Amino acid sequence: MRSLAVNGLVGEGVAVQFFHTLEEIGQLPPIEKLMRMRPQDAARQVPETLPSLYGLAYSLVRYSTDLSHF
Repeated sequence: MRSLAVNGLVGEGVAVQFFHTLEEIGQLPPIEKLMRMRPQDAARQVPETLPSLYGLAYSLVRYSTDLSHF
């Protein structure tokens, strides 16, 4: 149902890209886990695709809003 709604709002091509991006971002490790990893291990978890990098950046921004994480 969600796919049909998004399709109807933005068109099929954009909807396909949107859901692909959601899928890629969903494969990222939780940011809290990533931040606790050793740097070498965390570096291996950094995605290579642009949508996933955006997702990682958004996660880092959200994570950094809590001063205790600094």
